[in-house]
Amino acid sequence: MKISGNIIKEKKLAGNKQTGAALVVIIVSMTIIAILGAGILYLVSSSSFSEVFINNREKAYYLAQAGRQYAKLIINNLPAGDRVAIDAALNGKTFTLSDGNKFYLSSQTDDKRSYLESTGIVNEGTVLETKQKIMFTVESKRFALDVFGVESVQLTSGAIIDSYDSSVGPYNATVGSPAFNKTQKAIVRTNGTADGSINVVYKATNPAQIGGDAVCGPCGPNLEYCDPLEDYGVINAVSLNPAIILITGTRTSASTTQAYSEVLPPGTCTSFYTCGSPLGNTVTVKIKGINYTYLTMTGSGTTSDPHTLNTGVYRTNYFNFNGKTLTINGNVTLIVSEAFTNDSSLITSTGNLNMINASNIYLLPDASLDLYVLRTATFGQDCRINPPCRGGSTAVPCADGLSQTPATALRFLGITTTQLNFNSQETYGGVSAPGAVCSYTAASHFFGTVSCKTITMTGGGIHVDKAFSSTGGGTGAGNVVY
Repeated sequence: MKISGNIIKEKKLAGNKQTGAALVVIIVSMTIIAILGAGILYLVSSSSFSEVFINNREKAYYLAQAGRQYAKLIINNLPAGDRVAIDAALNGKTFTLSDGNKFYLSSQTDDKRSYLESTGIVNEGTVLETKQKIMFTVESKRFALDVFGVESVQLTSGAIIDSYDSSVGPYNATVGSPAFNKTQKAIVRTNGTADGSINVVYKATNPAQIGGDAVCGPCGPNLEYCDPLEDYGVINAVSLNPAIILITGTRTSASTTQAYSEVLPPGTCTSFYTCGSPLGNTVTVKIKGINYTYLTMTGSGTTSDPHTLNTGVYRTNYFNFNGKTLTINGNVTLIVSEAFTNDSSLITSTGNLNMINASNIYLLPDASLDLYVLRTATFGQDCRINPPCRGGSTAVPCADGLSQTPATALRFLGITTTQLNFNSQETYGGVSAPGAVCSYTAASHFFGTVSCKTITMTGGGIHVDKAFSSTGGGTGAGNVVY
């Protein structure tokens, strides 16, 4: 019986051990399950929160884009170059939508463009608050119009106006080329309502063409003969050959006249005769027995007559480069002013700019040039002004090893007495000279935007840079970099 009792005790002990082991297994299992459950709950919660966050981020981004569109609308409806009005309407402003979400705008505007930030805000003041910010640039209307002739635009002798996108690459009209970059999206405007305000002349061997839309001034009920679709009318583009299209886009009359503002001297200057550092050699002329002096700038490259300009405001009375190169190294304002005698008579040739015989203006990376001309500017044979590659090649990267200079870096600013003549040259930039007579002849090719009082083209081309004129721009390779 004693042996039997021991066996029973051993069985009890074994049973207790098995029970304890089972409890340990159960506890460990429950712990693992709890951990796994917590992990699954965390993953599910994290996934849900991530999805909410992603959705909120997308909403905030689109709110920021809505702020961008709103800013463009405001700027395009305010007078060109009105820096105070633009920043008063946009800078530091918060706009709340009906669902409580918001976008916040900040702006800084100069005479060229507005630099803006738009921040979209979702669920403000909660744990789910999300913000997205975008930075962008809106061109002043002064340079955002494609081609604008206040009174008229005339094309003949094979002249062409078309477009391209410099954020993609340089203009390239070679069909079939991998680098082909030519479109028919130019918008040619005028406030004129007389017959021939936009005139595209047909010639059997060399017809002119607008690759895009033509818009004349408003044809109201009192303008009986103002019909943009009428042959030989306010928009005249009559082709005698059905296969040749002189205007590829639409022909319409604007509902209102196109707003613009006259170009004035830089705001920091009291007049063209007192602002900026004097530049050039002193020239003395005798008029009616009295000596008068003025400054003439040439491209000799001497210490007293430099051909490289660093950041600053400069003025000269006469700019004359013959087979020379002017290099812009910094943010430069160059004013070509006038000089007068004591009896207010204009000294001959002052206020004029003259570049001939393969003269060049090169802008180094991050440089800019505002070129004010009071009288006549003439760009002659084989001149190159702000080309994307200063070495002459259109390859990317440029042959000279420097990055491309944006077209927006060069601004021609013409005063009411100005005449601008572009002849057999290549220019990348913007023209704002609504009081000036502008002519494009022979093999001149202008890449950018043009606004003048009248635009007359007898050959050559204006190639509208849509990345420049669309008041937004791109950031890819090309001639415009924001």
